[in-house]
Amino acid sequence: MTDVVAAPALAADPRALGLPAVDAKTARRVQLGPETGFGPDGFPHRVRPDGSAVPHPILGSYLLRGYLDTFEASGRSDHLAAASLVAQGALARMEEFDGTRVLWQQPDWGLSSWVHRRHYSGLTQCYYAVELARLGQFTEDENVLRQAEQVMRSLLVPVDQGGVLVNAHDLVAFEESPARPVSLVLNGWLSILESIAQYARLTGSDDWRQTLEAGLTGLERALPWYDAEPLALSRSSLLGYQYVRLRMGADGTRVRSAVVEAPGSSPAEVLWGPGARERGRYQSSFNEGDVDAQGTLSRATRANLVVSRFGHPVRNALVLELDSVLGQRCSIDVQTTRYEPQAAAPVTEGWQRVATFAVAPGVSTTRIELPWSALPLIGFPVNFRKRTPSGVSATHDVHVKRLETLGAEFGRPVLTGWAQLWREYQKRWPEVPELAGLFGARAGDH
Repeated sequence: MTDVVAAPALAADPRALGLPAVDAKTARRVQLGPETGFGPDGFPHRVRPDGSAVPHPILGSYLLRGYLDTFEASGRSDHLAAASLVAQGALARMEEFDGTRVLWQQPDWGLSSWVHRRHYSGLTQCYYAVELARLGQFTEDENVLRQAEQVMRSLLVPVDQGGVLVNAHDLVAFEESPARPVSLVLNGWLSILESIAQYARLTGSDDWRQTLEAGLTGLERALPWYDAEPLALSRSSLLGYQYVRLRMGADGTRVRSAVVEAPGSSPAEVLWGPGARERGRYQSSFNEGDVDAQGTLSRATRANLVVSRFGHPVRNALVLELDSVLGQRCSIDVQTTRYEPQAAAPVTEGWQRVATFAVAPGVSTTRIELPWSALPLIGFPVNFRKRTPSGVSATHDVHVKRLETLGAEFGRPVLTGWAQLWREYQKRWPEVPELAGLFGARAGDH
């Protein structure tokens, strides 16, 4: 099936395909408007500025949910038929993978800023699994129910095997999008756990109840990594990028290989050469002007390293295999950053020396650990670009409410405790220098 299509070949609204109108909530979810088009099977596409369009997998699950919700509330058979059409369109786009069914996302679709390979989304997969299970029950279709289970089982494929399951540091977790190193976007992880709970209720599956319990225990163990206590905030994810500068003691040093070792992940290559930076900030790479095609380093070589707070306080490390004519003393600096509540990423400032190391003549390997004291904003704290009516960070607010819900529903006092702590943080915001000017006396009003 062709991935990229011309936008004029798409319908601007499901009604143009003979499908029922969607309600206002579903219209918002599927982003009904000029940037979304629908294929003959009802599958949503994202319309790009050049007039082409690419599939947008998660939007199809929202459309399916909308039709099923209307059918469940009203019994309208046309909405059930529409749901069946959308479901079959999604299933036709899925491929078998490791005994499961997955809806692949291609890197050139531009739907993920930090995954640069073909992948599937744990969030998208479990959304489809839940809605397919609902559809199978409404229609009493055993084949659809079997396919729902296949889709759901994609959550159990490990990240290193192309899936979304993180099983490291004595915990089980699920990636919204499988980055390397571990990202674990907290909102996505919470949504996946909620979907596993819903799927287990729908199907009565003991296996999925056990998976949920393991996931909740993993979440409890991981929540300290999301705590940005000095700013009185939670963190959006565990992933981040850090600029570093290698100060070489001699000319002509060549890098033969470079990798980032991050807890819970296999080593990730640091790229160099033409095109290395084209993948964006979430690909480790040397600055193109500082390393030539043969890997020769300048005396001050800059690099962007993608690192993770997963497994904190275990450190991330840069491992270099270097070829040097002379013995030399070298050092590494990290770029210091500060938090701005309206910024989507840390704001860069100066440089801080974090390590010195010796390089022997010939080929040698050096492993440089990056101290956490120099990386306070890795695992970027939530920002305030979107806020609730009372002025609270929308993402922080969702973290609190979802933890409260999961803690209450499944008798998990640890989750409830974190929700309470992060809610109490809001009272501190007027006293946090980075936030005081934004909130003043209203910060605790929530």
